[in-house]
Amino acid sequence: MDSYNKNRLISRIENVEKAEAAPYKELGFEDISSGRDYVCKRSALIGLSGNLFKSKRAAINYFIRNYKFEYLPYKTSDRSECVELFKLWVSERKLNNSDSIYQGLLEDNFTAFQVVLGSYNKLGFIGRVIKTGGEIKAVTVGYPLGRKTFVVLFEVCDLRFKGIAQYIFREFCKEQDYPDINIMDDSGLDSLKKVKLSYRPYKIMDSFVIRNE
Repeated sequence: MDSYNKNRLISRIENVEKAEAAPYKELGFEDISSGRDYVCKRSALIGLSGNLFKSKRAAINYFIRNYKFEYLPYKTSDRSECVELFKLWVSERKLNNSDSIYQGLLEDNFTAFQVVLGSYNKLGFIGRVIKTGGEIKAVTVGYPLGRKTFVVLFEVCDLRFKGIAQYIFREFCKEQDYPDINIMDDSGLDSLKKVKLSYRPYKIMDSFVIRNE
């Protein structure tokens, strides 16, 4: 990476688990805490049983009852429409939160999202979209991590459609044949942390960034 980056401080490896960080330190690299990943049991996410998930079941049922929609595999021809949906999602959140760090995270996520869609087939991502009236109103993308875990990397929805986020998340999890679903970190944001915790993760893992000292 140093051979590509003019500033060697940019070179880094992200999302390294605590147990995997030690060998890097022995090689002289620095490990910096970068947040926590939330890991849920797939069985819990597709069942949504009990009072703790009552509101999520209600949201899904509302969406099913009130909208005509299609749940479909993502195609590379959907790319431009998904990018426009992400732009809408970012603009709405910028209006609701003026914090400079939060807005910077939104821009970083938008850049990463475009890279993911641009490398979709090459890197073996799995994606799904929801269309209503022939237009994409939700997209989610993930990938398998080892033999036990599936990572939900992105989920972007037009939240004017009540229950769409809960529906696409549950259906996406249903399809994955892995016992664990990693729903990523909270980026240090209390609002996002609240959403992650609402899915009752059974494991929260510290993650680190490895970089040059």
